[in-house]
Amino acid sequence: MIVLLIGAQGQDGRYLKEIHETHGDMVIEVVKPSGGPVHFRKNFYALDLTHKEIAARLFSSISPDLIYHLATVHGSSLTTNNIAIEKAKDIYETHVLITENVLEFLKENPRSKGVFALSSRLFRAEELTTVIDETSIPNPTDIYGITKLKMKEMVSRARETTEIQASCGILFNHTSFLSKEIFLFPTIAKAVKTRRDLNFCVSDWNTRVDMSYAYDICIGLYKLGNSKFSIDVVFGSEKLVYLPDLVQAIQPLVEYPIDFSFKKIERQDKPTLVSNCTLARNLLDWKPTIDATQLMLKLIQEER
Repeated sequence: MIVLLIGAQGQDGRYLKEIHETHGDMVIEVVKPSGGPVHFRKNFYALDLTHKEIAARLFSSISPDLIYHLATVHGSSLTTNNIAIEKAKDIYETHVLITENVLEFLKENPRSKGVFALSSRLFRAEELTTVIDETSIPNPTDIYGITKLKMKEMVSRARETTEIQASCGILFNHTSFLSKEIFLFPTIAKAVKTRRDLNFCVSDWNTRVDMSYAYDICIGLYKLGNSKFSIDVVFGSEKLVYLPDLVQAIQPLVEYPIDFSFKKIERQDKPTLVSNCTLARNLLDWKPTIDATQLMLKLIQEER
């Protein structure tokens, strides 16, 4: 199988490359030109696939059996709204225009399949614990979520009007040692490892989060891409962890004291999204392999 990874240098792209190569597939990596030095290697391209002609030439030249659209524009998990405002045009082009170009190829090549990475930011938490599954109605609040919704709608419309093979993975928060250090769990893990005061490394400790191991999420995407189904599937941990509880759970598992003042925090739970992955379990035989505590310990112990 020839697999094309769009957004290959991100965390999910790197894991999916490993998974597919383990199964004997040929993996073609594509990244967006950054203007900086690029270390070219076999089956690696630095191309701007927001341009229709460039995308069409690449797709026709390699004839991929499976295309993953993983490309996105990320900022810190602590400052995503500001990043979204500053990079709205880039977000729109990366999410929507690349999706449009991939769908054009899939319509002309019905034997090929596409998997599109969406986000839980399609949804807004309206209840204290808002459960999200494939039937939940999207109600995004920022340009990131709005453009992901546009992707979802484009794929759904293509499935309804053509014989296209295309699926979407609705991904909740996921992380690993491959994540950027500015993201939430890596930020906490680094502070623990370097014995820093945790009180100052997160802006709001009154936070609950549905967080999974990125490798688990990528196994889910792999199973989705190799399935006979063209559907949307939610992937997440199905559990909310309260950040101070997470730190308390980690403390007895490390060999040194963690500098964190629990007494300073008065718990006030806010509306939060949590995943329901029943469809992934039943249809793809998928489930997370580690919980948030095990994941945080893994981040603390692994070298970057």
